[in-house]
Amino acid sequence: MANLSNLAFRILDNYILTRLNFKDCLRNLKIVLRMEKTEYVLDKIVPYSLLDGSSVEEYFFWEKMRENDMQARNYIMASISSEFQLLV
Repeated sequence: MANLSNLAFRILDNYILTRLNFKDCLRNLKIVLRMEKTEYVLDKIVPYSLLDGSSVEEYFFWEKMRENDMQARNYIMASISSEFQLLV
């Protein structure tokens, strides 16, 4: 997994998001998330919490979704210029 993360950061380092290269950065982010099998977080909304009475399986699935969502957020923050990081 460490090698995959290193590769992910190398891919994202090639295009730091500025005002002019959004499409390139988004494409690279999707490549990285696809490599890590977490691209779905770009299209799915992770619920803030689970409903009462949720099963153990639902809890573990929800927890994994939250972890994947946080990882994607971290990749996004790492791949944007400091100018944009200050806005978030």
